[in-house]
Amino acid sequence: MEVPGMVWRSANLTTVYLTVLVPAGWDTVALVENNMRSSDTWRIRAASTEAATTSGPTYDSGTLSAWSGAAPANRAMSLVALPTARTETYVRIDITSTGNPDGFVQAQRLVIGKRLENVGADLGVERSYEDTSNVEDGPGYMQIDRFNVRTQWKFTISDIKEADWEGNWAPFLKRVGVSRSFLFVEDSNPAFLNSRSGLVRSIVSAKGAPKSSDFYVLDMTVKTVS
Repeated sequence: MEVPGMVWRSANLTTVYLTVLVPAGWDTVALVENNMRSSDTWRIRAASTEAATTSGPTYDSGTLSAWSGAAPANRAMSLVALPTARTETYVRIDITSTGNPDGFVQAQRLVIGKRLENVGADLGVERSYEDTSNVEDGPGYMQIDRFNVRTQWKFTISDIKEADWEGNWAPFLKRVGVSRSFLFVEDSNPAFLNSRSGLVRSIVSAKGAPKSSDFYVLDMTVKTVS
């Protein structure tokens, strides 16, 4: 997943849904950078066949609010984190966005997978904002080509158990490196979800170090891709 160049967009606001085939073992679903309002809703159903996602789903989230809490600065993040992993391979998402002024529903990315989760980052997470606009100053003029402001996080996660490090964190860090993007959620509290999450990539190589026989510490710096 590189810098998103296209979005998924519905043709209209009537019967808006998408169905995807995913590997078993997922516990997180997110619609990244979508244009839904807090009054809109979505529903996630899953089964072992595409037809069964509606006729007999073995997982049904019920009707969920698209998001809540503080309004997003740009687009919204809709997130569902399940307590246990699911084995279904077909996932259907239905969206109700009646009266959306855009006339359609769109999302930058659909993320479905298994999350890595810790009790939290250490105190002192640094958050900075990079304006990617091109600003040219000259005698008596200023020319600005406006682009997005990207969010950057620099953080440390302590108290990662050795088994969790070797079994989950190390394989994940090897896979993403600095070239692959992934969903980063600093705080899943709905009040702050939209300002504390994003599709990111690591901008420097992540560093992990054992501080004892069963205590690893991770340092990372990530930045939103758009």
